[in-house]
Amino acid sequence: MNESMTDVRDRVRTIFEPDAIQRRVRQLGEEIGAYYADRNDLLILGTLKGSFMFMADLVRHVTIPHEMDFVGAASYGKSKTSSGHVRLFYDPVTTMSGRPVLLLEDIVDTGHTLQNLVHLLQTREPASLDICTLLHKRKSHLDLEPRFVGFDAPDEFLVGYGLDYAEQYRYLPFVGSLKDG
Repeated sequence: MNESMTDVRDRVRTIFEPDAIQRRVRQLGEEIGAYYADRNDLLILGTLKGSFMFMADLVRHVTIPHEMDFVGAASYGKSKTSSGHVRLFYDPVTTMSGRPVLLLEDIVDTGHTLQNLVHLLQTREPASLDICTLLHKRKSHLDLEPRFVGFDAPDEFLVGYGLDYAEQYRYLPFVGSLKDG
């Protein structure tokens, strides 16, 4: 490990190791493939930017044909707490009407962003809309709860494996808790 990664490990406490993440992502891909086995028009819609690593790994394990696109929404900015205001910065161009849509989320925390995205996507009239999240803090009350959950997560500010703090730490191969200071 080089000096810069050592410095990062001093600031980030590991919660989920890379091997555990990869095992669970493989399992999720198999579960998703089995759940949608009778459909060949599945759209997997990743939320930017946080889910990009999760999505890249997951779709390799989904055992049925599927299409991919992204939606971009944000409520954190450079803060460790949600602003409560959700801003859409990338609207998917893929047709959703009449087809199953699986919204892929990196983490369900307050649920504000996810709740707004679900309402937006429902106006696009998908045949079905389900949620898959890598991490769930289990403190939100959503109209549509995630069907697929990778891990229950502690109520801490998490970074790594796509999750960031002020656009930093996304590159980490593990998920960790950002230490204060």
